Amino acid sequence: MREYSQSWMLLPISLTIAFFTSIASAQSNITYDDTNFSMQYSTSPAWNTDVWAQQSPPPYNGTNHGSPNPGAQMTFTFTGNAIYIYGYKWTDHGFRTFLIDDTREIQCDGRTGEQGSRALLFYRTSMSDADHTLTIKNTGTQGQYLNLDYVVITQGFVRPFLPFLFPLSHLIIQPHSATHPQREPIKQHPNRRNHWQIDP
Repeated sequence: MREYSQSWMLLPISLTIAFFTSIASAQSNITYDDTNFSMQYSTSPAWNTDVWAQQSPPPYNGTNHGSPNPGAQMTFTFTGNAIYIYGYKWTDHGFRTFLIDDTREIQCDGRTGEQGSRALLFYRTSMSDADHTLTIKNTGTQGQYLNLDYVVITQGFVRPFLPFLFPLSHLIIQPHSATHPQREPIKQHPNRRNHWQIDP
């Protein structure tokens, strides 16, 4: 029988091998102007499409919808997992509410935060990539404006998928010697979870 030296090799390895794949569809942003047919505006209370001449930068595509009337609302049905709503904000604006599907209404103040043209009015992320309905309502007092310019919708998602995870911890390899003519099969030690060892 062939002999090996009494010295033995110890190869401590703490290694985790993970194989990842992904099921993905490219994400994309779609911009809807305020004049898009998907946006339904109340007629009473009414909206107007006046554009303030000094508005800078000018509204997207040169159009916007505004209303100084409490109760004026807009509904918009869309497909996506995130929504960003832009409009004009200034000191003569007031409170407005945003409702997506049947979740809780969120009230915002048009006099706070980013001001001016193309300001971010409201956003929601991490939604299911499905159909949703947005409702925006002017809840301020008479004469306080709500102005809508455009909406950006994010569609598509990347979903990580882990088929398996194979951990190797403290892998010990010891060759044959005169006093160790053969090795037993690999076995798992039940008292050490995820611990695999090659014994002499």
